[in-house]
Amino acid sequence: MLYLKKIKKYYFDFFIWYFAFIFLITILSYFNIISNNFLTVLKIFIPVILITINSFKSIKKINTKGYLNGLLYASLIISTLFIVNLIFYRLFYLKQSVFYIILILSSCLGSMFGKTKKSQLAN
Repeated sequence: MLYLKKIKKYYFDFFIWYFAFIFLITILSYFNIISNNFLTVLKIFIPVILITINSFKSIKKINTKGYLNGLLYASLIISTLFIVNLIFYRLFYLKQSVFYIILILSSCLGSMFGKTKKSQLAN
């Protein structure tokens, strides 16, 4: 429970930034400023970058191993995304599971890099 209190800020930060970027992408796509191919790439890279940055920042507050923090943070984000996906779409595709695995890996990498950076600053 203590872990959830410490990571709550980063959990909400992810969704605030995620919805802000989705709103921006939607407006740019509506006015045909960005192409559909670039839109597809952005829909993949924005959550990956956001989850990596947030897990990188969250490890500074928490005293756990990097990969463990990444798994826990990613599981919170992915469970929320999965529930929202089931509510609105009621379908689950293999593409989505690959996307969730990529999110887990990026969260683990972000936390491990954050842990390494934290230990280098301490020395």
